[in-house]
Amino acid sequence: MKEYTSGHRFGSRSKEILETCHIDLKLIHNTAISQCPVDYGLHAGERTIEEQQKYFDEGASRINPKSYPSEEDLAKVAKHITIPGHPDYDKSRATDHHISTKYGDKPLTWNEIHLAFTAGYLIRVSHELYSSGKVKHILRWGGDWDSDGVIGLDQTLQDMPHLELIKVE
Repeated sequence: MKEYTSGHRFGSRSKEILETCHIDLKLIHNTAISQCPVDYGLHAGERTIEEQQKYFDEGASRINPKSYPSEEDLAKVAKHITIPGHPDYDKSRATDHHISTKYGDKPLTWNEIHLAFTAGYLIRVSHELYSSGKVKHILRWGGDWDSDGVIGLDQTLQDMPHLELIKVE
């Protein structure tokens, strides 16, 4: 059977963002983009502590950098935060994505149906790469934090564009 390819490719901005990310995220996204039927791009990878504080202050994140005694303690939970030179936190362990597809002349950038579809696709790719030993993590999605398959109904924070690496227990 011939492998399906979508013909989608990342633009220069998405490629720049991916360079700030953990090697597993790079492989997962680079594998998925060429196969995913829905075209998507990246709009966030690594984040500074100041940016994280801004997101918290605006209510877009529940992680308050001021609540953590050290950068390392913050980076353990805020997976966009990086610490240059740190063996575990020198690259972002999370990305935020958007949809690059249009319906007629209407951009679908934040369309939740498309975000859910691409998140599911990326999670599947992460499991396939993990099963074949190519990555050491799988993905967790901000639309289903507890990964129970109930989307948006059993959680109070919806972060539909967010995907982050988690270790398999």
